Amino acid sequence: MSLRTAQNMSIAASLTPVFTAAAAAGDSFANTGKIFVYFKNANVGVSRIVTIHSQVLCNQGVEHDVTITVPASSEEMMGFFSMDRFNDASGLVQMTYDSEADLTLAVVSAG
Repeated sequence: MSLRTAQNMSIAASLTPVFTAAAAAGDSFANTGKIFVYFKNANVGVSRIVTIHSQVLCNQGVEHDVTITVPASSEEMMGFFSMDRFNDASGLVQMTYDSEADLTLAVVSAG
């Protein structure tokens, strides 16, 4: 699993995000509750599924992971992530992929 560093964006400083390849074992990032992830899928024929792993059980005793589909030749953004629900014991959000091939991402902090 690869630990990603958030790129900072604010009203005073615009951002041209730098994208890096998704890691085969998944990625993680330190979560402040003001983070979103920008995904790009360069594959022209196959969608990619990203899973954000919940860290707590709901009142029915089930963890509810969140998934996002990034269509072929497309881009998607996902966030913001509740710290109570998604942060692990180290304050990180964990993401995995059905396939990392042709998938890049930028972790962005809005503040």
